[in-house]
Amino acid sequence: MNQQIIEYDLYLDESGDFMETSTNPRERSSSKSRRDKTPSQLGALLVSREDIDPLAGQILQAVKTKAQLPLKEPIHAKNIPYGYQYLKMADAVIGAVI
Repeated sequence: MNQQIIEYDLYLDESGDFMETSTNPRERSSSKSRRDKTPSQLGALLVSREDIDPLAGQILQAVKTKAQLPLKEPIHAKNIPYGYQYLKMADAVIGAVI
């Protein structure tokens, strides 16, 4: 029996201090008292190694189009103000990876 090995890449991104769920009340309080009240976030994609480049390009173009962002400029979600553009961008990413 000849088995083919499929290789995967895990792409992981995090943001925040992750203290809002700490079991230590002082850490939770410190986290909630920050001016930036954005909750910590963790996201990941597990993708077949041979599929990532074309798939990522397609997703990125769809996200930029839906959020009305310039197609030729690099983007980072932290630079998109929360509101219409951010929600459209998040919706496009989630829809593409589900």
